[in-house]
Amino acid sequence: MIAEPFMHSLGLLLVTAALFVVLGRAVKMPAVVAYLLAGIVLGTVTGWVEVTDALEHVSEAGIALLLFGVGLELNFAKVRDVGKVAVLAGLGQVLFMALGGFAFCRALGFTAMESGFLAAARRGNVHGVV
Repeated sequence: MIAEPFMHSLGLLLVTAALFVVLGRAVKMPAVVAYLLAGIVLGTVTGWVEVTDALEHVSEAGIALLLFGVGLELNFAKVRDVGKVAVLAGLGQVLFMALGGFAFCRALGFTAMESGFLAAARRGNVHGVV
């Protein structure tokens, strides 16, 4: 049987998300932004909803479905138009962060070899697993 707090949290999330979408349409806000704002208000701002294991699994499934829906609406011509700019911006961001990390590590007194390794290192997933 499903726990009552989980159902209460899920119901509160669904009703609030629907309300935010209706209000968002009035100001021509995309539904995805309204969903994010609803989650921020319920979780971070008010603390009415706590993240449990069950709710985390539901949210991960929701994100997968959201990305699937975005993929269905993706137009290849738009991807081709934006592709060059996105690749250049992405490479620029990676280069900027690597050079910035290297300079920061050097300023902290690390050797060039250590700074290179630290600048190239990345953090693992959101759970902190490397």
